[in-house]
Amino acid sequence: MDTVALVESQIADGRRVVEALDHAKFRLDVALWLYSSETGVWHLLLATPLVDTEGPAETYRRVQSALADIGLADLLPNVSVVSPRSPFIRTLRRVFRTGPGIASIRLTGSAINGTYIEDAFVYRVV
Repeated sequence: MDTVALVESQIADGRRVVEALDHAKFRLDVALWLYSSETGVWHLLLATPLVDTEGPAETYRRVQSALADIGLADLLPNVSVVSPRSPFIRTLRRVFRTGPGIASIRLTGSAINGTYIEDAFVYRVV
């Protein structure tokens, strides 16, 4: 199945989101654009322990506030927040680390511990 292209503006917006969350002292363990062939949509996947401690609703509220501060509130429907303990994030972290900065790594057609990643653009995996 063909992948819908991730455009440069989305890549730049994702970087701005990570920078804004870092500036807001929001603990962000994983940040990446992930393509879903089931929906044909790219999602900005953010893994943070706040999902476990504050709950998803409060985590989304904080993300929404950061997005509004940088003029990207319309991006929220494409943002997913998950626990760092989710199976996908745990699998990713077992074999892949970027460090705490902001990386620019493309993963296309990759299998990680038996989990297939059709397409992704990684900013951070710590």
